[in-house]
Amino acid sequence: MEWTGTYLWNGDNKNKGIGVFAKNQNKLRLINWSNIYKGSEVKHLLPCLINNKFQLLCIWTSQNKSPTFGFIGQLWKYLEINKGNFKKIILAGDLNSNSIWDKTDR
Repeated sequence: MEWTGTYLWNGDNKNKGIGVFAKNQNKLRLINWSNIYKGSEVKHLLPCLINNKFQLLCIWTSQNKSPTFGFIGQLWKYLEINKGNFKKIILAGDLNSNSIWDKTDR
């Protein structure tokens, strides 16, 4: 991409996903953390290391075909699997969290 110095992307295609974009003087490195929770994939999360100084977890929660654990539940699953990996970390993104999606069984 010409308008950014460096970037990371994780998505279903070039139009649907999550990315982090930085100027040339910044270094981005993808962190390879698990996105499998009890056999199902958690999508649209992008962990990376910024300038070898701190971790950034880019988040775009979605229902992800889960009738009972969509949106913020997807993030919860990801945090559960990877919580042992967190050092100096910032979580940022679109959490799609709203009380209108709350279920009484959770």
